[in-house]
Amino acid sequence: LEFRRVLFRSYAVLLHGDRTAMRREADQVANGCLVFGSQPVQLTLRGLSFAVQVVGVSSRFKSLPSMGVTRRKPTSSMLLPRVAKCLAESVLIGGVGEASARDQDCNFQMGFRAPPPSELMTWSSQLPEEVKLNEGDILECIYTWEGRIQLRLNSNMLLDFNVERPLDRHASYYPVVDVSGAASM
Repeated sequence: LEFRRVLFRSYAVLLHGDRTAMRREADQVANGCLVFGSQPVQLTLRGLSFAVQVVGVSSRFKSLPSMGVTRRKPTSSMLLPRVAKCLAESVLIGGVGEASARDQDCNFQMGFRAPPPSELMTWSSQLPEEVKLNEGDILECIYTWEGRIQLRLNSNMLLDFNVERPLDRHASYYPVVDVSGAASM
């Protein structure tokens, strides 16, 4: 997965030929390292999937990174939301055991109140207590043809939500990762 250099929040640093995203101030800031794949995810028999390897961890935070896809093609003029789940035309999974979906073609500007369901659909589940990220772990995000988004850790299913948004065979989906929580790189 190669990330787009021009599209990241101020807490992201890209390394190793744009193949590694590192969250700056990883022990002080839990999120804000939102990066996008430079190419659409390829369609497969099961839908879409992409994986990232955890290269660095922070012991200060326990949550998982947010991973998913957006139908908005990343551009250098794109304004990024402060919170990953507010991204336009996106489906994301991770955090503390949650998934989110937005159908609107513009980002939602988060205020002091939670967004209404008309702007942001969310689902949540309890993460197993023993879930702990380690360097070398592989996180895989899968978005199925039927509209399920799944997160696997080292091939073991962690989260699985029906977001009721089947894949559009004719749309391009770009990978999104917020290197957040326990993952610092």
